[in-house]
Amino acid sequence: MAIVINGSGTVTGLAVGGLPDGTVDDGTLASGIASSKLTGALPAISGASLTGLTSSQMPTGSVLQVVQATHSSQVSTSSTSWTNMGLSASITPTTSSSKVLVILNYVGAVTSDNHLYIQILRDSTSILSNGSARFAQSAGVSGGGLTLNKLDSPSTTSAVTYSGQFHTRDSGENVIVQYGNTPSTITLLEVAG
Repeated sequence: MAIVINGSGTVTGLAVGGLPDGTVDDGTLASGIASSKLTGALPAISGASLTGLTSSQMPTGSVLQVVQATHSSQVSTSSTSWTNMGLSASITPTTSSSKVLVILNYVGAVTSDNHLYIQILRDSTSILSNGSARFAQSAGVSGGGLTLNKLDSPSTTSAVTYSGQFHTRDSGENVIVQYGNTPSTITLLEVAG
């Protein structure tokens, strides 16, 4: 087909790629056209623009949202029953297939030769207990920082609350969390399933 320059200033008959390299640069592009799009740097996404990507279109393993809570007041107990740490956070999964990665960081301490037990709850259900975390010495207080991680499958799109609890092995012996008012944190990451 012949190339025709029309009286209106338009050109017809020009095939795609018909202009030599360097003929069109950023300065000659219409406003709003990204040169990176023209060079193929941006992938085509079916059914969504780059600014309108929904969580259901994210690939498995993508982090969809992050929630974190902190509690810095020291709490102690001498009970062998589970006691609230005062630390909790809530998250509402976007899909029922999502998983929630729970990361609980805390500084605990014990008196004498004792054990500090920690568990993570989803609402009122225990999803992880560390068995025992032992900070032991013959007298005084011994402590340190620990982390518990749990990849949970709540299977819901309703709000769920994750929290920490603790207790002592030996009744009457103190165990402490947020020792010295050192903040504990609980972090929730929703992961696409």
